[in-house]
Amino acid sequence: MATYEDRIAAKIHEINEQIDRFDAIAKSKRTQAEIAAIEGLKNAKTGLDSALVKVEKALEDFRQKYTTTAAAKE
Repeated sequence: MATYEDRIAAKIHEINEQIDRFDAIAKSKRTQAEIAAIEGLKNAKTGLDSALVKVEKALEDFRQKYTTTAAAKE
């Protein structure tokens, strides 16, 4: 499980770095269209973060139910 979570965390880190690079380039050029596009990427990332929170919660709920069920059977 930790490996999967590590891969997700690494991918999110990579996405954040990419957005930051694009953001710096757009701001240096002061191109409004690029800035607007990057804001869209940031909003999409926020949605991804929110989804990850939901997935993590679902995984934790499942873990709790499974360990409770497994412990009760023993």
